Amino acid sequence: MTTEQVSTSFQLIDGLHAPSYYDVNKFRSGLEYKAQPDDIFIVTYPKSGTTWIEVIVFSLINNGKPFDEDNNDYLMRTPYLERVGESTVSTISRPYSIKTHLPFDRIPYHSQAKYICVIRNPKEVCISLYQFLVKHQQSHYYQCKFDTFFDDFMKGQLPYGDYYQYLRSMWSYKEHENVLIISHEQMQRDIRCVIQRIAQFLNINLTDQDGLLDHVLTFSSYEYMKKNFDKVRKNYSTRTMDNAITAAVSSTNVRNGIVSDLKSYMNDEQSQRFDKDMAEKIQDMPEFEILCR
Repeated sequence: MTTEQVSTSFQLIDGLHAPSYYDVNKFRSGLEYKAQPDDIFIVTYPKSGTTWIEVIVFSLINNGKPFDEDNNDYLMRTPYLERVGESTVSTISRPYSIKTHLPFDRIPYHSQAKYICVIRNPKEVCISLYQFLVKHQQSHYYQCKFDTFFDDFMKGQLPYGDYYQYLRSMWSYKEHENVLIISHEQMQRDIRCVIQRIAQFLNINLTDQDGLLDHVLTFSSYEYMKKNFDKVRKNYSTRTMDNAITAAVSSTNVRNGIVSDLKSYMNDEQSQRFDKDMAEKIQDMPEFEILCR
């Protein structure tokens, strides 16, 4: 096992990129977690729709309960695997979902566990991740210029590693019956259909519970999440919270999911360079391009 501080933006822990401020022992402990047959994993590269899908799953597996009905319960039952470690995840009461930004081939695997993976157009990921990190005071990219971040994204030298390598790790499992891959773009186009697919995947019959689908739609709407996640942050102080809750609050970010002005960040040369690089790296994954249109 090795740990190396590669740059001020990330460290390498047993060959995996991790933000420089992550606790090495908790990260390793998360890798060693033994997946259980009733586990539900939410697998995403950062800024691909983690919180959105997490809220949907939470409401589905809790009979339409809104995440803000009991903030402490919600945050405890949506643990962040590599931030809280095995001991915390193993003691959380069910039902729950485990979120992770680990590459799929390093996620604890069980053939009966469920893995919900969310992908997103790489250009949107790049911009959205920059918008997040540039305001994150613990981040190496706090208040940095986009050009600096862009070059690191293109080289895959980021706190969470190379996006395309992450995608390939996930893509190799796409035919497994216990793996569901959906795109952020699908969620934007038809969230009702996506919720129905997730419910079917989790063996939840939406017709058995009156109003369940409508409840999930309401509680996972941008307006509802934005308003009520702001309350979550105001209700908790990260100086006094349980470590699991601290990690959950600090990693939660709600935006409208739409990057409408790419040109305000990427110039024409960068955009063309990005498109060429992306075309080369996904050329053998035509389904990916269709999903992320």
